[in-house]
This record gives sequence, C-alpha cells and structure tokens, in this order.
Amino acid sequence: MSLNQSARVAAAGMFVAAALALALAQDVRPNGRLQDSAAFLDANIRPLPALSAADTRRIDSLIRQMTVKEKVGQMTQLEIGMITEGSGDAIHVAPDKLRKAVVDYAVGALLNGAAAGEVA
Repeated sequence: MSLNQSARVAAAGMFVAAALALALAQDVRPNGRLQDSAAFLDANIRPLPALSAADTRRIDSLIRQMTVKEKVGQMTQLEIGMITEGSGDAIHVAPDKLRKAVVDYAVGALLNGAAAGEVA
C-alpha cells in the first residue's frame, strides 16, 4: 500500500472512529436508568462547528481518492474471532488474518466482544 493510500485509509479510519464514538455514547439518568435513544439524541445533539473551506476541500479530496473497496472496508466491522485462532487461554491473533483484514480489505474496526455463539 502506498503512502498516499495509507493516508487516505488513516483519514477515513479516523472519521469512522469519531462517528462510532458518538454512536456509543450513553446517557445515564441520576436514577441510574438509561435514557432511550431518541431522548438521548434530543438532549445531546448540538450542531457541529462549521468546517473551514480548506478542511472541506481536504476531506472531499481524500474521499474522492478512495476506491469503492477502501470505502466499503472502512465501513466494515469484524468481530475479533475473524482474526484470532485457538480458544480460552490459548487464543491469539493470527498475523496472516489480521494483515488480510487491515491491509487487503482496509477494515475499519475490530470488535472485541463475546462471539455470537457465546451470547447467552
């Protein structure tokens, strides 16, 4: 992957990470109960400050340079089991699987949670 491609992927990855951080925010009420999503959004969404013209041009340029494959990769979230081998205390990241996910497919996120088959 060239330096220019790496910069594009890194910029897109930062955008995806920021969007995910916003999506994962939770609002806990003083009584300890979670607020529903619509109420949370109504209470916490504020307009973002306007981007400068230079920032807008830079973002547009980066997005235009990305291939469809890179854009799809950045929107893809793999479950950690897709890049690991073994089980229990012997589980480990498989370097070949990690490289394929990140370098070949430009995956945007790796989710480290319970595997679908383990959820009770």
